[in-house]
Amino acid sequence: MKKIIGYCIWELKNDFIASTYFAVIFLMYCITRLIIGTKNVDIFVVFEMYVTIYALSTLQKLILDDDKEYSEKAFILRATFISVISVIVIAAVSVLGGWFEGMPLWASITIYAMLILSYLTVWIILKLGKKYDTQKLNEQLAKYKGNSKIEENEV
Repeated sequence: MKKIIGYCIWELKNDFIASTYFAVIFLMYCITRLIIGTKNVDIFVVFEMYVTIYALSTLQKLILDDDKEYSEKAFILRATFISVISVIVIAAVSVLGGWFEGMPLWASITIYAMLILSYLTVWIILKLGKKYDTQKLNEQLAKYKGNSKIEENEV
């Protein structure tokens, strides 16, 4: 049962990350379509986007698990690797799937740039979140130690 719950938590975190990346790429895709004067979105492109993003977020969780501690160098290498792989995969799938067919070159470049920006944002948030959690745990430990000393002195 513990493994099932652990998997469900892992999957929920993965879904959250996938949904965030998908929201960025989908929103930028829709905005780009509106700018060029099209109000329709191909449902197959949307499906391809989500499946691709979900697979990449799963790969991200495997390569750069936010529950594990990495050295600064290892974190940067893993984050860079997954970001580069993600952009290459999305570029390949978008070309094969015809995501930007009939659209100007700047459309695909804009979407790739926003995706890279969202990756960087996630990495920064993960780093800051770990730093904040560590700081908070250290403060709680210091407070606990302080309370223990007071109790010892009272006895």
